[in-house]
Amino acid sequence: MGGASEKPESDPKPDLHQKKFMLSVFWDMEGVVYWKLLDSKATVNAIKYSEQLGKVNESLKKNRASKSKIVLIHDNARPHVAKLTRSKINSLVWKLLAHSRYSPAPFDYYLFRIMSNELAREHFDSEEAVKNWL
Repeated sequence: MGGASEKPESDPKPDLHQKKFMLSVFWDMEGVVYWKLLDSKATVNAIKYSEQLGKVNESLKKNRASKSKIVLIHDNARPHVAKLTRSKINSLVWKLLAHSRYSPAPFDYYLFRIMSNELAREHFDSEEAVKNWL
């Protein structure tokens, strides 16, 4: 019989959360233009975001060659408004569409709602399986 001073046996729970990834995705009216799967510990700073904008530009030239005018919309997150990012956007000769600070629904709401519904049924064993799904 256990006394009040006895500690209960520990019963560790299995790892309930699998490895997480961060998805950076850019799209236009025709669909996804560029995506990059980042480790969950990755930080998107102005340098990384500017690099991604360069990759988006490459993808646009390759896959949307008929598009001559690019208008970018993004929120006011620090990497998006940094001097380096503004400089990158200017060098790409893109227009920047202002995003309302208090927009009632983020412009990515619909994409991520659809992805969330699809991903709810999925379980991946590896990063490669995630990339294949994407």
